[in-house]
Amino acid sequence: MIKKIFTLLLIATVIIAYSEENSNTKGGKISGSVIDSSNKTPVEYATIGIYSEQNKLITGAVTDSKGNFSVSGLHEGIFSVKVTFMGYKTITISNVTVSNIKNTELGDITLELNTEEIEAVDIIGKKRAIEYKIDKKVVNVSQHLTSISGSAVDVLENVPSVKVDIDGNVTLRGSGNFTVLIDGTPTILAPSDALAQIPAENIENIEIITNPSAKYNPEGTSGILNIITKKNKLSGISGVISTSVSNTGEYGGNATVEVRNKKLSYNIGADYNNNNMPGTISFYRWNRINSDTVLNQTAFGDFSRSRSNWNIKSGFEYKFSENNTFGFNAGIGNFNMIMASNKMYSEWLSPIFDTTIYHTDNNNNISMNFVSAGFNYKHIFEKEHTLEVKTNYNSRIKEQKETGYSYFYGNPIYEGKITGETGPSSSLEINADYTKPIIMLLGKFESGIMLQLSQRKDNTTLHEYDTNSYTFVNKQQYNNTTNYKRDVYAAYGILSGEAKNLGYQGGLRMEYTYRTLNQLANSFETKITRPDFFPTIHMSYKLPSDQQTFISYTRRIVRPKGWLLEPHTSWIDANNVRKGNPDLLPEYINSFESGYQKSFGNGMQQSFISAEIYYRITQNKTERIMMPWDDNNNIILQTFKNVGTDYALGGEFTVNYSPTKWFTINWMSDFYNYSLLINYDSVKRFENDFSWNTRINNTFKLSKNTRLQLNGSYWSAKIGSQGTSGSMYSIDAALKQDFFDRKLSATLQVRDILGTRKHTFDNYSNSFYQYTEMKPEAPIFSLSLSYRINNYKSERKGRTEGGNGDMEENGF
Repeated sequence: MIKKIFTLLLIATVIIAYSEENSNTKGGKISGSVIDSSNKTPVEYATIGIYSEQNKLITGAVTDSKGNFSVSGLHEGIFSVKVTFMGYKTITISNVTVSNIKNTELGDITLELNTEEIEAVDIIGKKRAIEYKIDKKVVNVSQHLTSISGSAVDVLENVPSVKVDIDGNVTLRGSGNFTVLIDGTPTILAPSDALAQIPAENIENIEIITNPSAKYNPEGTSGILNIITKKNKLSGISGVISTSVSNTGEYGGNATVEVRNKKLSYNIGADYNNNNMPGTISFYRWNRINSDTVLNQTAFGDFSRSRSNWNIKSGFEYKFSENNTFGFNAGIGNFNMIMASNKMYSEWLSPIFDTTIYHTDNNNNISMNFVSAGFNYKHIFEKEHTLEVKTNYNSRIKEQKETGYSYFYGNPIYEGKITGETGPSSSLEINADYTKPIIMLLGKFESGIMLQLSQRKDNTTLHEYDTNSYTFVNKQQYNNTTNYKRDVYAAYGILSGEAKNLGYQGGLRMEYTYRTLNQLANSFETKITRPDFFPTIHMSYKLPSDQQTFISYTRRIVRPKGWLLEPHTSWIDANNVRKGNPDLLPEYINSFESGYQKSFGNGMQQSFISAEIYYRITQNKTERIMMPWDDNNNIILQTFKNVGTDYALGGEFTVNYSPTKWFTINWMSDFYNYSLLINYDSVKRFENDFSWNTRINNTFKLSKNTRLQLNGSYWSAKIGSQGTSGSMYSIDAALKQDFFDRKLSATLQVRDILGTRKHTFDNYSNSFYQYTEMKPEAPIFSLSLSYRINNYKSERKGRTEGGNGDMEENGF
C-alpha cells in the first residue's frame, strides 16, 4: 500500500512539474535576482522594498535561497526599488516603470560588501565569524584562526550550539544524534567521523540548521550540520594547497584544483591527515556484591586517540543550456582510528582489603575503505519554477579489531581477548524536489520525494588467550553474523510566502520505514514497518532598523543505528563488555524555537546581537547504561535503553562587536535547564540540572597582513540518566601572517595553553559507581601553511580582494 502511495506521489509531482501556470494576477509585477558581486553567488533573505515617487514604502519581498524575488499586484506607474541586506551596501534602482501588460524584469542586481579604503589602495572586506539567517547559522571558517590547521571538528569547538569532547565526538545542543551533510549530500560515516576527515582549510562555511523544514530528512535530535566546501565561481584555473604539523605528531596536507569555463566546471582534490591525541586516564569503581561486601577497583595509565584518513574526490558540472544543468561527482578514501590505553589496576574487596595489582593493554583499531558517487540534474522551467533530481550512493567496508591483555608485572599474559567485526554496508538515496511560484500568495509551493535504501552486514568473532598453548583460540559461541536492512520512503509538501514584513512557511513530511534485523547463529529476527508524520512551521517578521524576529516548530526522529540493536555480547577490553538492545524504540523530538536579531554600525565596525530561545521534548530518550555483568562483578556491561523523556529549555546569545577597526570581539553563550524523567526497568526518578557554556573570541589586526586571535571557552557540568560529566575550560591562541599579496598564509596555533581541557565522568546506580578522568596532553602547538592559486579572485581596477570565502581572510 505504501509503495502504491509513493508511486502516485511521484506521478503527481511530475505532472505538477510540467503543468502550466493558468491563473493570471491583476496588476503589474517586478522580479529579479540578487547576487554577491565578488563571487556571483545568490544572496538569500535580502530585503526588497518598492517605493512610490513620493518615497513612500508600498510593499516588499524577501529573496529566496536562489536569490530570486517577485513582487506582484502593483498599479501602473513609476517606482524605485531598494535592495538591502546586512553587511552589504544598499542598492537603489530609480525610475522603474510598471505596466499591467508586461512584467518588469530587473535581471541580476549585484550587492557589494560594506568596505573601507585603507592606504588609498586596498579595499578590504570583512565577514563575520558567524552570520544568522532566518532558519540557520552560518559559520565562516576562515575567521576561526585557532582551528584552521585542523578539521571541521576543531572549527566546531568555537561555535554556538556545539560541544566537542576529548574523543572528538560532536554534540549539537547536547545531542550526538544529528545529521551531517557535505554540500547538501548525506555521508555514510557517523557524524563525528565524517566531520573529523574534512580539513578546515577546504571548508568555506558550516551551516547549523537546528529546526529544519519538511524538505530535509527529519533524522536527528538536534538538527543538521551542512558542510559547504570551497568552490571557485570564476573562469580559469584556481586552487589551494595547504599543509600543517604539530608537536603531538599531527600532520597533514590537502590540495584542490578547479577548472571552469562558461559551460563546464571540473574539480579534483586530495587530502591526507593524521591526528593524534595522547594523554592520561584514571578511574575509581566499586560494585556492591552483597550487603556486606564491596569490590573496589582503581586504575591509572596512558591513552592515545589517533585518526588518519585520505580522500580523493573529483566531479564536474555541465550546463547544457540556460535551463538544464547536469553534475556528477565521485570519491574514494580510507578512514582509520586507533584507540589505545595502558593501565595499572588495583583491585580489592571491602572490608578484607586483600589487594591484587595487574596491568592491561588495550588496542581498538577501526579501518574503513569507502567509495561514493552521485549525480544531480536541474531543469528550470522559468524563474523560480524548477525540478531538481539528486542521487547519492555510498559504500564502505569496515574492519574493527579490539585487542586486550591482562598480566602481572614482569609475568606472562594470564588473560587476553581479541574481538573482531568486519562487513560491508551501503546506502542509496534519491531525491526529487519541485518548486513552483504561486503569484496569488506572493510565495511558492515546494514538494518532493525521497527514497533511501541502506543495508549492512557484520561478522563478529571472539578469540580468547590460552595460557597453555600461548595462542588465541576461537570461541565459537560468541561468533555471529548480523544482517541489517532499512528502507525509508518519504514525500513532503511546503507552502511559503510573505505579506509585507511577515514571512511564513508551513510543511508536512510523511515517511514510511521498513526495517529488518536478523542474526544467523541464534536465528533471531526482528522487523518494523511504521509510518511517521513530521509537521514544520516557520515564521519571521522584519522590524525597523535592521531587526528581525522569527519562530519555528518541527518534529523529528532518531532511529536506532544497527549496532545499537545487535543482541550479542562483544568485549571492549578485559573489564568491559558491550551488548545491543533489539527492543530500542526511536526517539521522537518536538522542537520549538524563537529568536531576535539586530545589526548596527557599518563598514569595518559593523556589529550585531542575536538571541534565541528553544524548548525541546524528547520521547523514548536513548542512553548508554552501565551495570555489573552477570556474576562477574569486576566486569561492566555497557548496553542501551530507552530511559524516559527529557525536556530542555534554553537560550543562546551572540554578540559581535567591533569597537575599533583593529579589534573585534565575538561572545557566544548558551544556557539551558535540562530535566530527565527516568523510567526504565525498575528505575524511576526525576533529574533536573542547569547547564551553561560560553566562548569569547578576540581578534586583533596588528597590521594589514597580521592577525592575532585569543579564544576562551567554558563548559559547565551536565547530567545524564546515570551520572554527570564534569565542567572544564580552555584558552587558545593563534597568529596569522600573510605573504606575497596574501597568496601565502602561515598560521601558528597554541591550543589549551593552560592544560585545563580535562574530562571527568560520574556513573552510578544503586549497586555501582565509577569516576573517570581523562586529560589530553597540552599545550598543543601547530603550524599550517596555505598557498592559493589565483587567490580565488578576479582582476579588477585597483586591488579589491575577495571571492568565494577567501575574501574574509584578507582583512576584518
